[in-house]
This record gives sequence, structure tokens and C-alpha cells, in this order.
Amino acid sequence: MHAQILAVLVLAAVGCWLVLVLGGVPYVGYIGIGLGVVIFAIGGLFLLGAIDLSPVLPWGSAVRGRCPQCGQRTLREDRALHWEVAGSGKPSVHGIVTLCTPECGYATARDVNTWLARP
Repeated sequence: MHAQILAVLVLAAVGCWLVLVLGGVPYVGYIGIGLGVVIFAIGGLFLLGAIDLSPVLPWGSAVRGRCPQCGQRTLREDRALHWEVAGSGKPSVHGIVTLCTPECGYATARDVNTWLARP
């Protein structure tokens, strides 16, 4: 996540330079402004990725009901995918994983599909 934040800051600095400095040069200013807008858009995508990886945001979606193990309303679920290297012969798995708090330790998976990794 730190690398993504650094990339966002570098892209923002380059975009500002392109728009503010190169954009003021006659006959090439429109190129600088256009490139600056593209750089800002790429930086925005990096920022969205960094926000998605933020440890501050909770994982998954809240689930109605109580945890069967601890009785609290702290269940969260999301889709999960685990895959192996192609040609390894080991299965790849995806499904919906439901987790409680780390203190509780409750975890379950449903709608699990398995297939063999192919070359």
C-alpha cells in the first residue's frame, strides 16, 4: 500500500508539472495539459487501489444474524479465489467466505467450486 501511495504522489506531481508548467508553453501547451489529464486519471486508479487495500476499511460485507460461535453480530463475508500455478495439477477453488472477528476465529465457506489448474 505504501508503494501505491508513493506512486499516487509521484503521478500527482508529474501531472501538476505537465499542466501548470508545460501547459503554459506556446504551441505545446495543449500536449502538456492532455498528458497531465491522463497522468491524473492513472493516479486516480492507483488511489482507488490503495483505498481498496486500506486496513482501515472492513473486509467484505456485513452479514445479518449472529455468529454461531460467539453470538455477536460481527460476521462479514466476501468472495474468495485461490488458484495454483497452471499445470501444477492442484485444484483451484473459489467460493463465498464468512468470517467473524480474529478473537472469535469462526470461519466458513459456501458455494465452493473446485477445478484443476490446466496448462
